[in-house]
Amino acid sequence: MRRPGLLAYACIAIALTAASAGAQKQSATEKAVLSLEEEWTRALVRVDTVAFKRLTVPGFVYTEDNVMMTQPELLKAIVTGDRVEWAGNEGMKLHDYGNVAVVTGILVTKGKKNGKTWTNRYRFTDTWINRNGRWQAIAAQDYLIK
Repeated sequence: MRRPGLLAYACIAIALTAASAGAQKQSATEKAVLSLEEEWTRALVRVDTVAFKRLTVPGFVYTEDNVMMTQPELLKAIVTGDRVEWAGNEGMKLHDYGNVAVVTGILVTKGKKNGKTWTNRYRFTDTWINRNGRWQAIAAQDYLIK
C-alpha cells in the first residue's frame, strides 16, 4: 500500500487553507450592513439622534416586545429612556436578498438607573434596504431575553 507523499499533503493543506479563507471573506453587503449595525450601538450609547436619522428611513418601524414605534417615537425614547453606557452585538448573521438585507443577532446593553447597574439582552431582527448605494434600516424588532 502506497502512502501519500509530501506533495499530496501539501496540496491538501493548501486546499483547506484556501477554503477556510474563502469562508471567512465577507461580501461587500455584509461588511457595509454589519458596520452600520455597530454604528447603531455606538449611536445608542452617545444618544446620537442625528446618527439614528441617518441610519433609518423616515417611515422606519420599530417593535420592542409588544410596543410599536415610528422613527420619531424611537428617537424620543432613545433620548428620554434609560441611559445606555455600553452596547454591543453578538452572533450577527446577515441574510442577503440583493437590495434588502436582514440581520439577526443579540444586542447587549448595559447602564445604570437609580444607582443600580442593569444589563439587557435582546434578540433582534433588523431589515435594511439599499437605495442609490446607501443602506438604511426600514424596520427593527427587539425581543427582551428574560
